[in-house]
Formats: sequence, structure tokens, C-alpha cells
Amino acid sequence: MGEFIRMSDLKKYIRQQEVLVIATGLVIGFALKDFVEKFLASFITPILDRLMGGTGAFKGKVVDIAEIKFRPGVFVDATINFFVIVFVVYVMVRVFNSARAQVSKEPTKESKK
Repeated sequence: MGEFIRMSDLKKYIRQQEVLVIATGLVIGFALKDFVEKFLASFITPILDRLMGGTGAFKGKVVDIAEIKFRPGVFVDATINFFVIVFVVYVMVRVFNSARAQVSKEPTKESKK
């Protein structure tokens, strides 16, 4: 049988592949998705429902065409959800990149000597 993976090899692999960064990004991404969905369901969807004529009218809207039931409200809700998540991620990346650029511009203690 082959040799078992040593802990030092596993740590080296994790550092090289930035597995923790990827895992952190996934966790934050799922939390962000849940947050945006709850925000939209709490604030945006009720406004759209009211504009369309009543409670549940937005997501519950059904359009029958040749005995096929289309639900455009569900699609519009998913589209709004998608674009809000894309916008929030875009803003987060811009802020992160800006902060990282500022940190790299600041002189270190060693360069002051």
C-alpha cells in the first residue's frame, strides 16, 4: 500500500492551493445569497406585489399560453436577486482591491530606515 498523506504535506497543499481562501469565499457567498434573498423578500417583493395589484400577485402571477402556465414573477424575482448579488459582490471586490492597493502603497517600517 502507498504511504499515507503526512500532515505537513496536507498543510503545504492547503497553503499552495489557497483552499482556505476559496472556502471562505464560498461561505461568504452563500451567506450573501441568503441575505439578499431575505432582503428582497422583505422589502422589494412587497412593493412589486403592491404595484401589481395585491398580496402575492408578483410571484403568483400566472400567464396561460396554449395551456402552458408561465410564471414571469418568479423569473423577475430571480433576475432581481441575481443582479443585486452581482452588484454587492462587485462593490465588495472594488473596496477590497482599493484597500489592498492602499496597503501596498503605505511605506513599511523597513523602508523608512
